[in-house]
Amino acid sequence: MFSIVLSDDQREVEQNKVKHLFVGLIIAMFDCATTLPNVDGARADVNGSLVAVGTSQPSIFLCAAHAFLMQHNKLNGVNRAFVLSSINQVLENRSVLDLVDEQQALLIINLATQEMTLSKENEEEWPQSACDLLVTLAKKHALVGHVMDALLQKFPPALTTPPHRFVVLALASVAEHNAVGFVPFLTDVLSRTIPLLQYVRGDSQRHAWSHALRSFCESVREYTTAAASIESSNQHFTETKQYINGHETTIGGESCADNNSTTDDTVTKLLSTPTKSAMGDSKIDPQIVQQNYADQMELAYDVRAEAANCIGELCLMISLKRVNDDLRKIVPALLGLYRRATTDQHLITQGICRFLEATCEDETSPLESYLEDILNALFPHVCLFTDSNLSSNIAIRNQSEAFRCFHVAAVRFADKIVYYLLHKMQNVQDSCKLGAINVMRHLLNSAGWSLLKFIINNSFLLSLNFANSFIAKKTSAYSMDSADTPTPAQLRTQCGQALQTIANTCESAHKVLIYICKCIRILAERTIKEGKSMDFETGFDNVRVAGSYQVFARLLAFMSGAPMSVALTKRAREAFRLMRALSSWFHPSVESVLNEKYDHIDSIIDELSPPGSCTGSGVMREENQVIELRSSRVAKWHAHVLDLLDECVKNVNDGEWRCALAAAMAKQLSLYTNLSDEKAFLMRCLGGVLSLITNTSFVVDHLSLMFRGALHSQQTERIGCAQAVGYCAAQHTDLVLTELENIAKWEFLKKTPGLFGFIKDAMPYKHYTDIEMVNLRATIMLTYGYVIFYCPTDVVIQRLEQTVLVFLRRYMENPRQETVVREALLETIYLISTTVNPTHLNSEYRLEARNELLGYIKDYIQSESPEMLSSSIRLLGCKAVAALVKLEPPLCDSDVWEIGQVLTKFILSLCRERSGLKTVIESRLPQSQMHTYLSGLFEMLNDRQSQVSSSAAQLLTSALTFRGDTLCAEAETLVTTILSKLPDVHACVQTYTDLLAALIAFGTHQLYSCIDVLLLQPLPSTTDAWHTLAHEGALFAQMIDYILELMMNGCGATNDSETPFEVLDTGAGSSVKIVKPEVCTLAAALNELIKAGEPEDELLKRIPQVLTALLQFLAAVVDTQYPVLQKESKDGIFFLP
Repeated sequence: MFSIVLSDDQREVEQNKVKHLFVGLIIAMFDCATTLPNVDGARADVNGSLVAVGTSQPSIFLCAAHAFLMQHNKLNGVNRAFVLSSINQVLENRSVLDLVDEQQALLIINLATQEMTLSKENEEEWPQSACDLLVTLAKKHALVGHVMDALLQKFPPALTTPPHRFVVLALASVAEHNAVGFVPFLTDVLSRTIPLLQYVRGDSQRHAWSHALRSFCESVREYTTAAASIESSNQHFTETKQYINGHETTIGGESCADNNSTTDDTVTKLLSTPTKSAMGDSKIDPQIVQQNYADQMELAYDVRAEAANCIGELCLMISLKRVNDDLRKIVPALLGLYRRATTDQHLITQGICRFLEATCEDETSPLESYLEDILNALFPHVCLFTDSNLSSNIAIRNQSEAFRCFHVAAVRFADKIVYYLLHKMQNVQDSCKLGAINVMRHLLNSAGWSLLKFIINNSFLLSLNFANSFIAKKTSAYSMDSADTPTPAQLRTQCGQALQTIANTCESAHKVLIYICKCIRILAERTIKEGKSMDFETGFDNVRVAGSYQVFARLLAFMSGAPMSVALTKRAREAFRLMRALSSWFHPSVESVLNEKYDHIDSIIDELSPPGSCTGSGVMREENQVIELRSSRVAKWHAHVLDLLDECVKNVNDGEWRCALAAAMAKQLSLYTNLSDEKAFLMRCLGGVLSLITNTSFVVDHLSLMFRGALHSQQTERIGCAQAVGYCAAQHTDLVLTELENIAKWEFLKKTPGLFGFIKDAMPYKHYTDIEMVNLRATIMLTYGYVIFYCPTDVVIQRLEQTVLVFLRRYMENPRQETVVREALLETIYLISTTVNPTHLNSEYRLEARNELLGYIKDYIQSESPEMLSSSIRLLGCKAVAALVKLEPPLCDSDVWEIGQVLTKFILSLCRERSGLKTVIESRLPQSQMHTYLSGLFEMLNDRQSQVSSSAAQLLTSALTFRGDTLCAEAETLVTTILSKLPDVHACVQTYTDLLAALIAFGTHQLYSCIDVLLLQPLPSTTDAWHTLAHEGALFAQMIDYILELMMNGCGATNDSETPFEVLDTGAGSSVKIVKPEVCTLAAALNELIKAGEPEDELLKRIPQVLTALLQFLAAVVDTQYPVLQKESKDGIFFLP
């Protein structure tokens, strides 16, 4: 036994010696290659030997290469690049890369990232070799995570200086070569990029970032394509396997099973990554790209070309609405780069192609006016036929991209492109003719069948028109004869066009929906009555035809407002009848539910319909019948419809069907931008469907989509969004609470200004303004209340104490919360109190935080003005208190007395007065008594009670609104008095605001008198007055025109204008120029108008006049001094400098 062990030790020692000798040999070969000059290809020969050695012994080779670089710290960049390139050539062999263990791979990854960042910014070969090595390692799926972690370590968060340029290029290369492995890290990459982009400077960094952003966009599209491809192949394999199993065949069964398992895992990993959906609906603003990025790159041609390519890729990621809004800026920017960039034009052409892909998908995109400019810019690139012009691969690529642009544009503008090419064929230049023929040939060879048929037909007819007018006339006559008897297809097309025209042009187009639903329902019922089956296949492959999910969601939204009016009741009834008629299209299980519940829902519509509406049997409901409040009837109706939807979805035991229905509802939220009630109801429906879906990633994505799509400033949508999330929490409580915490973090994500601020929208959150963020915060607070209300009773106590109250305390303790947030918090307290009531829980529970919540309620109520009602704080506070006092144990007498005293003090003190006094005064007060009336109002402005002073200011505003045009003689006195009163009432915000409104009211009648008086007042005491008038859109244009006219006259711009300065003799033959204060006052007034003027369009129209006036002002006062002292003399006033 001892001899055997000793023999093993000796064998191990011998192996180590051989390994050390092998390492020494490889190091010696590296040393030889880096020290000897490259004579007659000696270095290439050594490199070939090293690659051969590394391929046979990869582990020893990698250790030796790592040791060599560590031992030779002072090796120059070229030699270090040689070593890294040798390692890369070895690892490019797939079999070698599979043999490398994980620890050794980590060692090489760290070596490459260190070498890449040690190089200088202006070096290329050294960091490029390290970058290529990292990309080679990242191609292996098991190592891409390690490569990304190493690169992100060199790109930590919160940087104020850009990372190494090749770190950015390495991220781009990884995205290009392994999109599936890169996209899961994209959110992390973008989150680190946002705070850094404002510090990016220099053409090299801009080129790197533009290239990286383009690669990121391409990786997302490649990622989604790969996921779809894998899913399709997986489905095909499943069908094949079912066929094999059905025939009891086991050939290849084990192998196929293994492959199927691997494919399922890959699909699961692809589809469960949240980055896909986040990037799928995240958009980047092209306007900022165009303004702050492409147009600033005028010094490096390669930067311009990459910018154009980046813009094209971003157009595929952003919303079509934004692209359409900025067409007039994007198109000239892209086409203008052709004139500036003489190299790498294929990148510009590729960017235009991406832009056309984005815009040609939307038929409503106004691209027609720019099409000819785009075609004229692209056409010269397809007219290159000589060998000299096509001598480089770049020129060939540019021509190919130009062909592709024509192909993409022909999908939408086939007729216009055919006319354009036929016109080019008539050109006298052969190159132009051949170019047009080549484009036409390319379109005929590459287009789909529908496009191909269209191009052939139009080309043939156009050729006949050009060749023989007689044949064209015969063709036209034949078409007219055949048109005398319209076919059903033609009638259908004409009717559809008429309905589309009405829906797009009629202001009350939603009323047409009643008759559309009725017509479709009658046709469907007639088909069923005749014993025929409805055809839902023919014509439904058209992308413009709505599918079953879209129609089902739309009909649900039509049913939302039934009890609100007679018209909406009719619409809901017809929508429900159509839903029943089409129920077999939706799903067989839905058909059984709707047939069963039809009579019940129809009776509910009759019961809750408003007076004057007809019942289902045609009987009109009596006008004098006592009914419930409309809000109560709407709530009951919504509950019945949601119960119906819940039963329909539960009856369909198909997860994909439920997800498709929820996705259709989410996409239709944008249709109800101006219809808050319908949008809120659709969100409730969506929340109910999400509660029955088990795919957690799908639920999370659509919860976030609801918050992004809701208009949080609208109370209806805010409540609808909160209730929808509450419905979802009935089955996904923990998931919803986690997502709410993530959404609450949106508030702390700051806007990134600067050159790359456009990438902000690429993150999976939306940027909100300060006001929108406050409204979003209110929605989140309210959502927590509904989450607890609908939470399962067995876990509600635990979630309330451990999560909800802990979160809400951070906001309830803040005494400066906005009113809308405090209202939401009070409603949430009410919902919490209702939830923990024993009648709801069916068990005993003691709310320990009850006194704490009562304290918050008292603070909120006491913060309100005791004299004025300006919010719903008191009402919501009373509701919350009423719910809290019902809990066990009962409150003690002192607590009841204290809360009752606060409520009575701040509620009973409010007095209700009859309105209309100012109308009587304005209509009957004689003009002779107007002076006395206004004097009395001015005296009341100083009243100690803010309610009195505010009322006086409002009466003054009303009087000046109706009588301001008759007070021309008193204009100066009135404006002076108003301005003198502003500092006195500054402490009372309401009075101060109302007094400024009075100034606006008088300014609409006597604007120039107001400006003349304001010019005599000192700044900054009248700054608010200037800003208030400038904010008024109807006054701003007149104000700035008047100020500019005064400046031009006061600065010597005209022959009859006054001199803007006076010459003061200081003695001893010297003098100084003293500028007149009036001229400087005009400049200060212009400054205030520019800072606060609205609308911005009026200011932009006058930019040339403003610049002219300012230049004239500078020329007039450039060598003058401002008077610091005024002194009276016998001859008058003179100034001292």
